[in-house]
Amino acid sequence: MPTTLTPPFERSTTASPNPLPTPLAALDESRAGVAKAWLLKAIEAAPLDQIERLPLARIASELPPLVAELARAAAGDPAGASERAAWLDRLAALRGDEANPPLVHDVGLLHAAMLVSLERQAASFDADALIGAASRLATLFAELQGDAAERSARAGATLDELLTGADRLTGLHGQGYLREHLRHLVSMQKRYDQPFALLLVDVQGLKRINQAWGERAGDETLVGVAGAVERSVRGADAAVRMDEDEFCILLPNQTAGRARIVAERLADAVEKVRDPGGGQLQIAIGIVACPQHATTADELLEQADSALYRAKAAGQRVALGAEALDVDE
Repeated sequence: MPTTLTPPFERSTTASPNPLPTPLAALDESRAGVAKAWLLKAIEAAPLDQIERLPLARIASELPPLVAELARAAAGDPAGASERAAWLDRLAALRGDEANPPLVHDVGLLHAAMLVSLERQAASFDADALIGAASRLATLFAELQGDAAERSARAGATLDELLTGADRLTGLHGQGYLREHLRHLVSMQKRYDQPFALLLVDVQGLKRINQAWGERAGDETLVGVAGAVERSVRGADAAVRMDEDEFCILLPNQTAGRARIVAERLADAVEKVRDPGGGQLQIAIGIVACPQHATTADELLEQADSALYRAKAAGQRVALGAEALDVDE
């Protein structure tokens, strides 16, 4: 396996015709960076033996043009079923014989990578343009995720396999991934004494937005929250959407004290997301660490939930687990 992923993705590519004066045009232009981000996420979640067999040259040459097509499709008319099927065929072919994750997982990774790239253009465009672009991407990828899920179901994929893929709307990891990754971190802590932390995040006000402005406005706000979460954590961290207004963040090699710094940064980022009426979202976060608070997945989630409850009851943004010291250990 090459020691760096940079050269293949930095080769110049032909610019797309008729560039669009929108955030989606900037996404089109940053297609190589999006492709690299997708590959890094795919590698992060893959077993070592699978990583060694990934066709890096094919991914480097074929994924950027696909990203460009998707960006332009999101800016134009809705894609037809045959066009979406062709995109899915191309994405499925990128792994070659190493297609162990369901296709829905790779679609979610690509959506997340495009959202992160889009949000990095925030300084160049006004908020309405960025929200509109994110909404168009969400619509396109919701259709792709639905098509990919149908393919997986026809191929005999189990519900648990589908749950380990990305959340259809936000591109964050699904709950199945949380269970598997949390068990992995617990095992690593026991075997190698590597600590890790868990943040349980409740974003208050999302249900109210759905009731007041409709589901589309709620979805757009939720996509904005997911982007704020992604920007606030490291590449090695895992952000999971639990349900409508709750998220979980797994932080490898972090103590509770350091995780609190991350939690405060995340709260600041989410509170900058505005509802359709310009109001500020409120956030509460429960923090626990392993082995500081507990050494099993179920106990960690229970303690995180208790800490989250205490934060909400006290009107605070952040609360540490019952046994935690408010220091960076």
